[in-house]
Amino acid sequence: MADAMQEVLLLEESRARAIIQQDWAALEKMTHDDLVYTHSGAYRHDKAGWLGWLRDGGVRYRRIDNSELRAYPHGDTVIVVGKARQEAELQGKPASVDILFSVVWVRKAGAWQFAFWHATQFPKR
Repeated sequence: MADAMQEVLLLEESRARAIIQQDWAALEKMTHDDLVYTHSGAYRHDKAGWLGWLRDGGVRYRRIDNSELRAYPHGDTVIVVGKARQEAELQGKPASVDILFSVVWVRKAGAWQFAFWHATQFPKR
């Protein structure tokens, strides 16, 4: 189980890097077909919607700093929770947000896939 946890934590780093680098092929490959992605702004995407939103420039991530990551294995599923500071351009305007997030990775045909994201924004101070 420790190997699965470490592998998924590395994949989570790879996912953040692929988003910043706009590596659509990597994101397509690592994302489960049944993705449920709930943004900190309280709207939801499926896989096609999320990848399309990224590709079409709905947001352009400049930096994603994850911290306090913890992984919880459950068979062919690993839940990752953590904090993040995200800096981006949202509709051409600079934006930054501090969030708590939960990610679920599932093993499908021997490979881990990103299947679920839910984020909650810290209140603005």
